[in-house]
This record gives sequence, C-alpha cells and structure tokens, in this order.
Amino acid sequence: TSKDIQSTIEIFFAKSLEKNINFETFISPQLPEIMSQDILRLKQVITNLISNAIKFVDIDGSISIDVHYYNEHLYFSINDDGIGMTKEQLLKIFKPFSQATTDTQLCYGGTGLGLSVVKTIVELMGGTITVNSEIGKGSTFSVIVPIKTIKENIVSGKIEIENIYLYTPSFLNSTCELIKKYLINFSTAKINKIQNLNNISNSCIFINLNNILDLNVIKNLSKNNKIVLIKNMNTIIR
Repeated sequence: TSKDIQSTIEIFFAKSLEKNINFETFISPQLPEIMSQDILRLKQVITNLISNAIKFVDIDGSISIDVHYYNEHLYFSINDDGIGMTKEQLLKIFKPFSQATTDTQLCYGGTGLGLSVVKTIVELMGGTITVNSEIGKGSTFSVIVPIKTIKENIVSGKIEIENIYLYTPSFLNSTCELIKKYLINFSTAKINKIQNLNNISNSCIFINLNNILDLNVIKNLSKNNKIVLIKNMNTIIR
C-alpha cells in the first residue's frame, strides 16, 4: 500500500538527521491506497537506494525523493548531491561486486552487490531502473514498476482560495518546490513566492515554524488570512 512506501521512507529520517542531511520527500496523493505488486520487493528496492544515498552524501548534504503514479505505473526517483560517478563508473554500476573505485569501498564499505540485486528485483517485477550521475555533483536513480490499482486514493479537502503564498525566507528553494507539488493536488489557487508579508489579505500563507516571525505579525496576518505553520515536511500545523 501507499502507507507501506511512506513508512519505509520514514525509517531513514532519523539516519539523515545524524548527518544533518536535508531529506525531502514527495509522495503523490494520487498514489493508489491499495495496489497489487510485491510490496516486500518494492520496499527492499527503496531501502537499498535510500541507504546508498545517505552513505554517499556528505554531512549537510541533500536528498530528495519523489514517488508518483501514472497509467498503472509507480515512479520512484531519488536524487542526492553526493560524490557522484564518472561515465566509466556508470557503465558497471549494476554489475555484481562493483564499486565506483577501490577508494570508495575503503571509505564507504559495502560489497558492491546492492545495486546489482536492486536491478534484478526491479526487472523481476517487470520494471526498469536507470541512473544519471556526475562526478562531484551527485546521482539520480529512477525506478519504474507496473502496478495494478486495487483501491484508488480519493483526494479531498481542496483549499478554496484565490492565492497561496510561500514565505521564501523561511524555506529552501527545494522545499518551496516540494510544497508546490503537494498544493497542486489540493487547490486551484495561484501559488506565489514572496519575500515579505506586507499588504496580503484574503489569502493562505505558508511559513516555516522554525524561522517564525514576531508572534504579533502572525497574529495580525491571521485576521485576514489563513496561516499554515510548517514545523517540518511531515508536520503541518494549521
């Protein structure tokens, strides 16, 4: 189920905190509530790819995960800003006992079997896995597997408002884009990025609770607006 996928990803939040990694996840609300596919194999694939990303990302690095559904297929991608790979290394990355370099094995450990196993599992599920990478800039792994929808996830509770504002000094640019992805599913409002909170009324404003402004400012804004204070990407306080 979609909850199995979410819970598998959430396991790694604590691990990412140990390295102070900016760990962002988008799971499309359109993902079926119940789907037919080998969930244990799917969880194994997700677990391996996230583990690798965390392993090869430096302290204070970034990892972003996207899970989408379209036309009876599940799309999973994970992007990191880790050590990356050369074109030569990419040619053998899915071969058994393959590591990018001997130095990589010494520094990060592992047998080099993980991605070979992941590729085998994905193909057994009828899917594909691809990778794009650049040395020193990071990697993106993309998985597509066919699924059969058993029960659709009905998206409800649309925000009936004309404008939504993301107070950008509160968020990283990547976080703003992640919030926008969610909002597209719940509102037809125009989504705007703003640098200040002057002269805003009859709108919905998203602000990071960790960088909260003067409480009096929030109180005044709430008289004519809906305020959403976000503690992190998994906790929204309305």
